[in-house]
Amino acid sequence: MNLGEGPFHQDKRVWWIAGIGLASAIVALITGYTQLALGITTGTAVGIFNYWLMTDALKKGKEMENKQANRLFLMRYLLRMVISVAALVAAMQVGVQFVLGALAGLFLHLATYFGDVIKIMRYTKQ
Repeated sequence: MNLGEGPFHQDKRVWWIAGIGLASAIVALITGYTQLALGITTGTAVGIFNYWLMTDALKKGKEMENKQANRLFLMRYLLRMVISVAALVAAMQVGVQFVLGALAGLFLHLATYFGDVIKIMRYTKQ
């Protein structure tokens, strides 16, 4: 499924992000890092919201002229950055482990892009 197509809950990336976040939080919890687990969970939720902001922008951008679509994308990128920084600043009030977990959760969507890169590399190899 491409970005911006179909309902958001059917997007496989969202499930990968949530799954990796949940697995990471469980490992942190089992190993005794409760604050890290809570940070990962919180960061993952914010990361999924940030991911939705972009998929929604891509969906809406298809129906717009280039200039309007570019403006929408840039505004969403800025909003994503503000939300991420605000989440990290709020996490700083809890503690270092929580901040590290939140940071990890915020970047989980990047892990799904590695899968895309591998697919592209395999496809271009043939």
